Amino acid sequence: MKSNRKRRAWGKIRKLPSGKYQASFLDHRGIQRLAPKTFLTYESAEFFLDKTKIEVRQKTFQQPSKITLPNSP
Repeated sequence: MKSNRKRRAWGKIRKLPSGKYQASFLDHRGIQRLAPKTFLTYESAEFFLDKTKIEVRQKTFQQPSKITLPNSP
């Protein structure tokens, strides 16, 4: 079965057996990265990649392991 979706110029999206979508991309150092979560729709995975592409180009992208969360009260 062939997909109707166009090939993406940046990043990849694949459908998992669960029916969710997994996004991946190359960071500014050329390292393959997976999105920190899976997505219910193809469109939400696309939105993540579009946002991340801007962050990578502006060099403001932070790897999820380096993001620190504020302490809860």
